[in-house]
Order: sequence, then C-alpha cells, then structure tokens
Amino acid sequence: MSNFRATAALAGVLLVGAFAGTAAAQQSIQVPDGNDTTLGAKADSAWTSGSGSVVALLKAFISAAQAAVNVNTGNAAAALHVCGSHITINPTTATDTQLVAISGSQTVYVCDYSFSVNGAAVTSSDAFYLESNTSTACGGTLAQIDTEWFAATTPAKTDANPFYRGLNSGSSNGVCLHTTQSGTVSFSLVYDRY
Repeated sequence: MSNFRATAALAGVLLVGAFAGTAAAQQSIQVPDGNDTTLGAKADSAWTSGSGSVVALLKAFISAAQAAVNVNTGNAAAALHVCGSHITINPTTATDTQLVAISGSQTVYVCDYSFSVNGAAVTSSDAFYLESNTSTACGGTLAQIDTEWFAATTPAKTDANPFYRGLNSGSSNGVCLHTTQSGTVSFSLVYDRY
C-alpha cells in the first residue's frame, strides 16, 4: 500500500471516530454501495480520483453525516463545524479572566475545553465556569453559559470533541473564565469565532 493510500485510509478511520457520540452517530449513516464506493484492491490513482476514490468516499460519508445531523436536530441549516482555535490560561486568583475577546458582532462558538486543578490548594468551595461578557476585559454584563465545575469533585477534564455542539457566547460577546478559588487552574478552550 502506498503512503498516500495508508494516509487516506487512516483519515477515513479518524473521521468516522470523530463522529462517535455526536448526533451523526445516533443516526444510521449509510454510504452508498456499489463498485464506485467500495474500498478494495485499487491502483494508486484510483485512491485520489474518480467516484470510487477515498476522497469520494469521505465526501459521501460527510454528506450522510450532515443529513443525520439535520434529521436529529430538525434544523436543515445546522452544519457540522470543527473549531480551529485554542487558548490556555492559568489564573492563580479568584477572578474573571478573559479567554476570547469581543470582536464586533461576532459570536464565540465553544467546541470543548479541558482543565486541571492544583490539588494541594483545593477546598470544597473552589469552582469555576465559563461566562459571556459584554465589554472589554470581562467587563459589562457577565452571564454564566456552562456548567459550574467544583475542583474538589472534578479536579481534571480532557477535551475530546472538535465539533461545535451549541455552547456559545451570543452575538457581540466575549468569553471569560470565572474562578472562585485561590489555587491554580490550568484551563484550555477549543473555540471558533465568526
């Protein structure tokens, strides 16, 4: 198998794995059968061009997954969106810390986040959550937009989902991290803004 064929096959496996746990995975995804969409013994050129290429198969899979998202959400305008931006902060005091600044009328779309807490300094009241803000540097009106995490019971969480699932700041708002603890929390956000 050529390097390209191996890479293309791996990309297909990763794409399928990325849909695990999403609305697309809840719907039966059918990629059309037939000689033009099956993987088998192919010449190298067949992997990159033609209706039976890996590219065509991936396009068929994405199209089927998009249809499944539309069925599950009832929203034909819902599009699969992969977040492409990332930021990490390490606040050491109880405060509101800016993660993503306001940019005109744009909305911040959160795909996932991860965190870890310095266990030596954790008390039962130490907590943090994401909030939207309406003015620069976490000013203006602040509103909690996600789950409040208590450091004593959940000292760490990993980010595992690159897809947008509905958590956002609202138009013309930024995103901040609100912390009530004095110990260090390392927080990483996977997001996009448009």
